[in-house]
Amino acid sequence: MSLILAFLTLLSPLGFAQTPEDTKIDTKAEHPLVNKKLSTKLKDLVKGALIVSREEESVVFLKLRDHSYTSHTQILFARSVGTRVEMIGTGSVVGEQISKNGKDKELIVQLDRDSVVKYPQQGDFAVPLSDPTATSIGDKKEQVDYLKPEDEKKKKSKQYEGYFEIGWGKVSAKLQTNSMVNTVTAGAPSNVEYADQDKQVQSYRFPVEHLVYYSAYFPVGIEYDTYNGDFPTRQYVGTVVTSSETVTKISLAYQFNKILKDRLRLIPRITLLNDQFTTSNVDEYLFSTVTTGMGFGLKAAYEFVGNTWVKSKNDFFMQLQNIYGEFTYYPSINASDSNISRGTSSSGSHGTDYRLGATALIWLDFVPFIKRFVVQASYGARAYGLKFSGATTSAGNGSTTTILPNGASDESEKDYRFFIGVRFADPIQLMFADKKKKE
Repeated sequence: MSLILAFLTLLSPLGFAQTPEDTKIDTKAEHPLVNKKLSTKLKDLVKGALIVSREEESVVFLKLRDHSYTSHTQILFARSVGTRVEMIGTGSVVGEQISKNGKDKELIVQLDRDSVVKYPQQGDFAVPLSDPTATSIGDKKEQVDYLKPEDEKKKKSKQYEGYFEIGWGKVSAKLQTNSMVNTVTAGAPSNVEYADQDKQVQSYRFPVEHLVYYSAYFPVGIEYDTYNGDFPTRQYVGTVVTSSETVTKISLAYQFNKILKDRLRLIPRITLLNDQFTTSNVDEYLFSTVTTGMGFGLKAAYEFVGNTWVKSKNDFFMQLQNIYGEFTYYPSINASDSNISRGTSSSGSHGTDYRLGATALIWLDFVPFIKRFVVQASYGARAYGLKFSGATTSAGNGSTTTILPNGASDESEKDYRFFIGVRFADPIQLMFADKKKKE
């Protein structure tokens, strides 16, 4: 106990407020935290300290040496500051587990948030303050129990890793149609398949806006994605006209706990689609169309680091966070033409959407407040299979072409996407946390 009191005294602000002028740093000291003239007992205490492996949502994992520790053992966390140490918080043991490498054991400590000055990071020290029945790790009878059901529930809830993300970038895309809309032209045979055939754009680049929010308290989230812009299109006679497109998707998502050694995350989603194509063309060869639908899909992300990764002392400043694939099926699509019309969408109209991509996180300590940046690149395609029925509306005004009913059209868009943004831990969690975590 006297050893612990000596340690706490040296950790206190008063213990380090004044350093005698004749006290010099001994570079040959056995540990960088300790000046030999300060305290031999402190040096010995640090030698016996455990080392922090990582911290996840107020749960700290320590590398176990040759002893286990009973449940509720008090742990003091400290960090080196030059030749001194700084007390940064306390916690209590809740269990043990096998580490991710499958060989070593880790001690699991629940932080006392009221005591936290700074959250422990990899390499910080953890000193047991009380442990009346410490035993050899090999003694199974005295091993501390694994997490209790309520603690296991907390452990799983941290896998939600709630975050808020916003980003901006570019979409480089190609638009194609294969219209089967029948037309009749004076002096020409029927079933001429060239209506809406000018909706062909080989290459265009639009700005994209991207926003994501996932809750840290519930396994739900929302994703918002939109891009728009203008591009030149040609009429049947070759005249260039201006057209534009705005595509917006909003997805409501549910994220399951990760599987495959806490790497693979499955996220089913419901997606609302709104695609507005507008053109200044006034004949049957290019239509202004609004396409809407509700789709059901799944996103699978293989995560190398967490969604709210924080750079530790030995980490590179950039990490590949995940690679992912997603697919959405729209069982019912509604396409509505303006003015000139192919009729109304009938049963059988459907759509698909898929995307493959990768996400990287960048941690910049020197940037104030915003430290975590996100970079994402992906390739995707969206396709519609449209069928029409009912009365059609032709151009009129002297046009010799009539649109016949019961037509069909296939449309597809393929694109490459790249955006850069920022990512924060769930703002609601930060707002209501007892102590704000310093990132």
